[in-house]
Parts: sequence; structure tokens; C-alpha cells
Amino acid sequence: MISYFKKGVSLVEVLIGAAIIAVAFVAIMNAYGFFITMETRTANLAKASFMTEEGLEVVRFNRDSSWNTNILTKSTSTTYYLSFATTSRVWSFVTSPVIDDGFTRTVNFYDVKRDGSTGDIIAAGGAVDSNIKKIKVMVSWSEQGVTTSKSISTYLSNIYDN
Repeated sequence: MISYFKKGVSLVEVLIGAAIIAVAFVAIMNAYGFFITMETRTANLAKASFMTEEGLEVVRFNRDSSWNTNILTKSTSTTYYLSFATTSRVWSFVTSPVIDDGFTRTVNFYDVKRDGSTGDIIAAGGAVDSNIKKIKVMVSWSEQGVTTSKSISTYLSNIYDN
């Protein structure tokens, strides 16, 4: 009778050991899935950061080419998209959405108003300064069914055309 009892204890030990291994395996697989998700999220955020900076550089390049033609004529009520022509190797502003590998980049131009007495930039009222624009570049993408975005804004001034 004692020998049967020892066999039963061994079977319980095997079941407990198998349960511990199964729980550890499930935990490792969940951690692996989490790390893959975070890696994808980090890669998307890094790409969006590069694309926003590139968008500002494109606007600066267009400013350097001609403020009056490339910047001053942009409507403040229109959302622009950046399009790169591979044949002519030129960036241009278009009004139709351009999707680059799942990412959409927009550029908006805003008038800048100044206080008449101090010349300070103000939010409301004042006169529009035609030699400065506020620029906002935003990149958006879909991640696990949720739209995520990253944006950057700056002021850009006319340094070449008068």
C-alpha cells in the first residue's frame, strides 16, 4: 500500500510542475507580444518624427526659393499635403491627400498678427504681418485601429524677398 501512495505523489508533482511550466510559457508569450507591439509603436513614432521635421525642411526650402510665390500665396483655410516628384526631384504642395506607407502628412499656414504699438505677435486683432507665417506640420497614422498623430509648429519669416 505504501508503494501506491508514492506513485500518487509523483503524479501530483508532475501535474504541478507542468502547470508551472505552462504558466511561465503563457507569461513569456504575453511579454513577447507586448514587446512586439511596443517596438512597432516606437518605430511608427520615430518615422512620424522624421516626417514632421522633413515637412518643416520642405517649407523652409520653399521659403528660400521664393517667399512671395511659395509661401505668401498659400491659403490659411486650406490643408496642404507634400508630394515629391521623383522624376524632377522637387517637393510641391498639393491639396489631395498623399499617403506615404500608411502615414499622412499635412501642412497648414496661418497668418500672424502683430500689435500696432509694440510689434508683438498677438492671437487676435492687430494687423497681419505679410513677412511671417505660422507653420504647422502634422503626421498621422493608424495604429491598432486608432489614429495617432504627431505635430510640430514654428514661425517662418521672409528673409529673402522684400
